[in-house]
Order: sequence, then structure tokens, then C-alpha cells
Amino acid sequence: DYFDADFLTSILSKKGRTQEYCLEKLCQTVEWRKQTGVGGLTEADVTYGLQSACMFWHRFDRFGRPVLYTRPGKQDMKTADCEQTFLAMCFLMEQGLKLMPPGVVTCILVIDAEGAGWQHFDVPLTRKIMAMASIGYRDRVERIIVGPVSSIVTAAWKFCRTFMAKNLKDKILITNTPKADLAQIIDAKDIPVGVFDK
Repeated sequence: DYFDADFLTSILSKKGRTQEYCLEKLCQTVEWRKQTGVGGLTEADVTYGLQSACMFWHRFDRFGRPVLYTRPGKQDMKTADCEQTFLAMCFLMEQGLKLMPPGVVTCILVIDAEGAGWQHFDVPLTRKIMAMASIGYRDRVERIIVGPVSSIVTAAWKFCRTFMAKNLKDKILITNTPKADLAQIIDAKDIPVGVFDK
């Protein structure tokens, strides 16, 4: 359940947040979930998106948070369906909620940008993913690690950050040494083979 007791306790205990602020943001999330229908998604609804997009959960960080890997550079954009890609990511996020151990309310998102080019940068899809991160799962993602840095990553970041809320910006690490930075929170043996490799 998205709004489980651990989650509600966590957001209400964050410093500098009033109950009114929390309620406002929770209502925004509820509305986003209604509009997108993410709570009712089934694997059958996103079969193509799961097959065509390279996204998967793999183990946990040192704090017990599940880790979602996305590898946009591996996706064939000639056959990709951006709506299916978006829904598949939402479906995986819903599955990730079930992976969280008791007391854990957030996950780690890793974006392996190796091989990503302009063909992988779809503006409508990017806007949907930003809404997903900043509204749909705003307090369910602890950290977003993106790398390695390239011209497309730099341009995408420049575009995206103008629309981002501060709380989302603060979660994002764009790095040219993503494997080393990831190893700060994840045991090296738990990082999937091939991630960030050419």
C-alpha cells in the first residue's frame, strides 16, 4: 500500500514540514494516482513496456532500500512505445513498494545513461516521468543516481531542472563515476554486471 503506516509516520516526522503541507502533498499524490490509474495496473497492462524498456529491480542498498535500474540507452526507440514505457515504470514502482522491508519507505533509482542518445530523449515522456518523481512518488524515492555524463545527459539535465521542485533536484546526483558513487551505498557485489559498461 502506497500510504502505509511507516510511510505516513516518515513524512509527518520530517523536519520543517507542517501537517497542512503534508496533507496538501498527499492530496496531490492521490489525485495523480487517480489520473494515471497506477494502483490498478497489472503486468498484462504493461507487457510490451516491460519487454522493450530495460528496467528492473535488483537487490537492496546498505539501508535495506530496493534499487531500481533503468537503462534507456539499451532501448530500441524505433519500436518503443513511450506510453508503455511510462506505465511500465509506474508498474515497477508499485512493485517496489512491496519489496520494501518493514520500516523502509523509499527506494533508490539508478539511471544508466551509457549509450543514450538524442533518440532516447522524448520530451512528453520526460515530463511524465518528472511528474511521477515529483508528485506520484515524491517521498518514495530517496536518491537518483545518473551517469555517466555525456552531452545528452547534460542537455537533458539542463532542460529538466527548470521544471523541477527543489526537493527533487536535491535527490539527483549526476556523475561521471556512477559505479564508484553507487558503491558508496551499495555493496559492489550487489551492483548488476554490465551496468554503466559500454
